[in-house]
Amino acid sequence: MKRIIALLLTLVIALCASACSVNVNVGSSYTEPTEETEPEPTEAPTKAPTEPPTEAPTAAPKPTPTQPANAFYYTSPSGHWRVTVPNQWKKTGKIVEYIKDSVYTAQFVHRGAYAKGAGHIFTIVTVEGTKNFVNVSQYPHAETIIKTGGVQVYVIYPTDVQFGVGVKAGSAAYKQQQREYQALANTRQSILDSFDWIK
Repeated sequence: MKRIIALLLTLVIALCASACSVNVNVGSSYTEPTEETEPEPTEAPTKAPTEPPTEAPTAAPKPTPTQPANAFYYTSPSGHWRVTVPNQWKKTGKIVEYIKDSVYTAQFVHRGAYAKGAGHIFTIVTVEGTKNFVNVSQYPHAETIIKTGGVQVYVIYPTDVQFGVGVKAGSAAYKQQQREYQALANTRQSILDSFDWIK
């Protein structure tokens, strides 16, 4: 009987051993499988927002004053100054410009007398460059208007009678020219008083 019990025990142990055996290779490495995860998407680096290019600030243009009624602006050939001239100059007067080197001359004349070589009422001279400046005091019929920044402006007045040339003295044509010339000459001071320095 003892023999049967021992045999049964051996059989049970053998069955248990075969059923519970696990095939493990010693020395092998075993790693638990991990879930594969997709890499997180990376955002493309964003550029800093670009501002539209800005233009360099420009100086505000000098406002042009409203032209007075019955007058017009005359700007010198050099562009340095401007005067206001009554509209009557359009009919009987004339502004004759001369430019030579650094000297700009604007001669205000009576139109009819000027055609005969006379008619001078006044002349505004603009000189650029101090080496070209003139000593206005040497001219008995001239005066300085402005002298600044390498520019000199002066006025020259006539030295004698500038009307009646080419017409008979005392005639209707002579008297007409005299009246027109005098009317223009009467505006001379207001024109010079309106002198406006631009640059």
